Amino acid sequence: MPLDQLKSLFSESGLPETQARKMINSMNHFDIARLLHQLTAYEKVLIFQYIEGDVKRQELLYETDQESRKEISDALGLRSEEHTSELQSH
Repeated sequence: MPLDQLKSLFSESGLPETQARKMINSMNHFDIARLLHQLTAYEKVLIFQYIEGDVKRQELLYETDQESRKEISDALGLRSEEHTSELQSH
């Protein structure tokens, strides 16, 4: 079900941004992390940007697969060393 919810955000009749943000943040970010590998790079980055709170974002990056982590980091111009040090400090 969570994958269907995420996919519905990007369908032609997708939700407005405010509703999409609300839906993403109502979901368990650990569940989202486990599903990212099934989405496109664009969808991964958009979901990451919609997540509110640095801790949740860091946890999502930590819990997701390496390829998704790299795609998000590259798209946003983040270095993986920054995430490692941030994750270790929490």
